[in-house]
Amino acid sequence: MNVHSPTSPFASACGEEAHTLIAGSGQRVAYSLDELGLLLHQIGATRVLLVVDSGAADAARAWGRIERQLAGAVVQRFEDFCPNPKLSQAVAAARAAAELRAEAVVAVGGGSCLDIAKLAAAGTWAGVAASARADSLHPAPALIAAPTTSGSGSEATQFAVAYDAGIKKSYACPQMRPGCVILDPTLVAAMPARLAAVSGLDALAQAVESLWAVGGTARSYRYAGAAGRLVASALHASVTRGDGASRTRMMAGAFLAGQAINLGKTTAAHAVSYSLTSRYGIAHGHAVALTLGWFGDANARTGNDDCVDPRGPAYVRRRAACGAALLGCAPAELPRAVWALLGELGLPRSLREAGVPEEALAAIAGSVNQERMANNPRRFDPPTLLGLLGRAWDAEF
Repeated sequence: MNVHSPTSPFASACGEEAHTLIAGSGQRVAYSLDELGLLLHQIGATRVLLVVDSGAADAARAWGRIERQLAGAVVQRFEDFCPNPKLSQAVAAARAAAELRAEAVVAVGGGSCLDIAKLAAAGTWAGVAASARADSLHPAPALIAAPTTSGSGSEATQFAVAYDAGIKKSYACPQMRPGCVILDPTLVAAMPARLAAVSGLDALAQAVESLWAVGGTARSYRYAGAAGRLVASALHASVTRGDGASRTRMMAGAFLAGQAINLGKTTAAHAVSYSLTSRYGIAHGHAVALTLGWFGDANARTGNDDCVDPRGPAYVRRRAACGAALLGCAPAELPRAVWALLGELGLPRSLREAGVPEEALAAIAGSVNQERMANNPRRFDPPTLLGLLGRAWDAEF
């Protein structure tokens, strides 16, 4: 629900469908960072851990607004985290919240910032980090998320990610879904073009994958379809022009894609991406996109012998077609469509161009995230997966 205004910047820029879906997300949605103080007042929070990406706050010229909204509260700032954040950083943030006796955790930043804030607010680190104490954060602080990128959709989900010794660990907890979200288009207006590209690709992949995920439902399909249409129509302009209308559409699309994966979760392209990011430093959204088209094409050829989805191979093939349709093509054309999009955005179009050695493909195939892979509607045996990665490595159209 909206905090105090029946209108939003998304109603005119994105259409009534997106506006309705945002308003009906089950989260309290504000449309300006200048409503942060009101949100804190409404939840009765006067002790705040501010998890902030300082670079993003600088770029958005948001510091003065943040300080005004937090005036009168007891505030501790936490900004000791990196892209693809480490579990040790989440532990440190959770300890800071516990020592402050925080009543709210406010996150202003991109996906990594939101992940750290979510882990700090829920205290889910307590059972998984050897150095952590289990006596912190009861009850968990309220969580307010103000995204400064349009891609991860973390502001809409109950998931968070942290890396421990280079290994991605995923956490899921209802307390990690922010109760309050601030969707302020001015916060994404200053995104650099490359960040707009890689984060936008993540949102696009989330929408596409949600349409064929084993966990997909009618509701997640609705979110995914609306998200995909917004992102597909706005991504190129968001990167090349950075105009207000396209950035607003991307912010709405990313939020709706987050709603979709919160219900249906991601699939094979995400399962492979984590290794590409941790081993070769490929930005997450770009890493997902490098195999997205190839998995869509493969899913559209699901048969009785390799179908995972209990709704059957014909259903899977139809859902794969729905995913490809977001890019205006049939599944067989999806590898080329994503390849061309990557080129238009100025990014490497194949695993080879992205710097992945061909001899590393077998190790990548052997290190996929099994939880995400199990949500893919088609099963891939090792030779089939390796063959697919080979085509993604040598892609040329």
